[in-house]
Amino acid sequence: MNIFLLYLNNIWNSYPIEFLVLIVTGLYTSIRITNDFLPIKYKINKRFGFLIKIEKVICQIKISIPTKEYISFDILKNKFNSFWNENTSNVREINAPLSFCSNLSGSAYEVNSIEDYEENKNFVTISNFNGFTIGIFGSIKNLDIATNEILKITELFNNDRRGTDKVLIEISITPRLKKYLQSKSKLSIEYTKDNCSYTSNFKQIKIVNEGFSSLKENIIKVIYEWIDIFI
Repeated sequence: MNIFLLYLNNIWNSYPIEFLVLIVTGLYTSIRITNDFLPIKYKINKRFGFLIKIEKVICQIKISIPTKEYISFDILKNKFNSFWNENTSNVREINAPLSFCSNLSGSAYEVNSIEDYEENKNFVTISNFNGFTIGIFGSIKNLDIATNEILKITELFNNDRRGTDKVLIEISITPRLKKYLQSKSKLSIEYTKDNCSYTSNFKQIKIVNEGFSSLKENIIKVIYEWIDIFI
């Protein structure tokens, strides 16, 4: 060990600049190799790329629940009255939608009851606005909180359901500079597997999940696939 340190010291005394270049190059190579083997969500270059290229991300979750019968506005109000108070609601007294901020999570919701006369079908639609977010380094925040609350809300309709719920996740992305948008503007992705399908481009991701099976996993997978392709 002493011989090796003495050897390094001799190199430093004889070739200080070359020695520094060697150390910096070695560190960079080690970091680069390590980064290449990391999953997308942990890749350093993708994280910094997201920070540099993306200005804002808005996330929404929309659920369509097919129901046996049309659910009146008054019944909707009664189902949801434990989720708001007079300070967090904007509830209209005549017709839907119900608009409120959840007492539990603070997420904004809009609830509608729809009667389709032509197809003789009834639906309840629930929209969650910014229940989860994507941070400045591409991290996904509050997804567990949002999906757990949505599942709790949909359980209010267990006796009214007819068929499988459709869950639509819409993610809108605002790039910082037009050059980033132009470089990726013609690229779009479509994918379908099992109960999940999605389409995406540089400014938008749309995920459709049939039911709630693997919902969180599918959202996470699609978002990081998007980062891998577009960042």
